[in-house]
Amino acid sequence: MKLNDVMLLLMQRLRNAFEVVGHEYTGDFTINDQGELYGSRLPRRGWVAVTGSFLNDGVYFFNGTYLLSSPEDNDKSKEAIQTMQEDFSGTIYQLKPPVGFVALCRDIKAFFESPAGIATGATSMSESNVGRHKWSITFARDENGTPKGWYAAFASRINKSWRRMYESKCVVALNGGG
Repeated sequence: MKLNDVMLLLMQRLRNAFEVVGHEYTGDFTINDQGELYGSRLPRRGWVAVTGSFLNDGVYFFNGTYLLSSPEDNDKSKEAIQTMQEDFSGTIYQLKPPVGFVALCRDIKAFFESPAGIATGATSMSESNVGRHKWSITFARDENGTPKGWYAAFASRINKSWRRMYESKCVVALNGGG
């Protein structure tokens, strides 16, 4: 799992994508399979959420030209590129997640990749596609029925102030609702 995938997972759980108010870029965009983003108005360098795309919705690090999985992936290696060629009309949101949030996501990513994370059931036990942009994921549970996944392992480190009562417009769009 890449850093941007972990960030999306946690943003959806918290119902907060940390959008920068007034920095929504709506229009026609092109993303190529090399990760290059084209459009008449593009966001600044940093974390962005691509919405309205059929193939490339998600959270990325935009370095001014390329959509990458993290700031460290500036080498444009195939590992860093996760996009498919597409022309679409949509919205790109500029995001500004707190430093602590990004650090927590890095730790969760490391947990997913560690033998301990795999042994405790951090990875899903079963996944199924239940509709457009909707997935059903079941995690392993302990003898008391408590999920043994990543969220249980990191619940004490998730800042309560990051949670929103209602989903932000960006999170709704990332969930396939907008």
